[in-house]
Amino acid sequence: MPRLYPNPAQLRPLHQLDSPREVIRQFTPNWFAVVMGTGILALALPQLGAPALGQGLWVANLLLFALFCVLYALRWLCYFDQARRIFGHATVSMFIGTIPMALATLLNGLPSYGVALWGEGVLALMLPIWWLDVALALACGVGIPYLMFTRQEHSIDQMTAVWLLPVVAAEVAAASGGLMIHLLPPADALPGVDYQLCALGLLGAGGSEHSGDSVAAHGGAQVADTQYGGVQPVGTGAARYRRIGAVAAG
Repeated sequence: MPRLYPNPAQLRPLHQLDSPREVIRQFTPNWFAVVMGTGILALALPQLGAPALGQGLWVANLLLFALFCVLYALRWLCYFDQARRIFGHATVSMFIGTIPMALATLLNGLPSYGVALWGEGVLALMLPIWWLDVALALACGVGIPYLMFTRQEHSIDQMTAVWLLPVVAAEVAAASGGLMIHLLPPADALPGVDYQLCALGLLGAGGSEHSGDSVAAHGGAQVADTQYGGVQPVGTGAARYRRIGAVAAG
């Protein structure tokens, strides 16, 4: 008969660790995907008539992001030799792209949730945070593919949608850039940066379709999620080009 209540051990997920320091040693960037998912939900909840719930979730997401940043920084400080091995890992290294994407969801919530909580002054933080997000996204979009060619081992039959993560981060940063345009003078170069970020992100769409063909040809359980992986970069890119074009047209 299946158990109808959780095992007491399941309520203590860290009980199998040898010491609390193992939380730091075993921390990896894929945890930032949690911030991505909850951040998108927090941004969508006002459209569903639950702005208070969205605000609470956004604040919780902000705290999670801060916690994960501290844990990952501590891993590099305390376990540098182990932390740097991520760049040679063919799968975990892809999740470095979730860091700028997680930051973007927090940035997108500043105009609504941040202003409501801390006042108009937080808007001054948006542009510096966005440029930081752009720098991280470009580092992922260029650096991780470079490592894939030079330090990692990949094959076509192992190609999946996870390869999109480093590249799509640039397009997510471009999506956030639409919120910055009204804060800048018309002559600023930000729309041009946004276009270039979108172009880099759209490369992920072609990569996704190629990965879908690869998985379909070689078989595997990832066929479904890989085939539809290109929808995100195409949809986001189209929406972003439309917004930037509207701003450029005045």
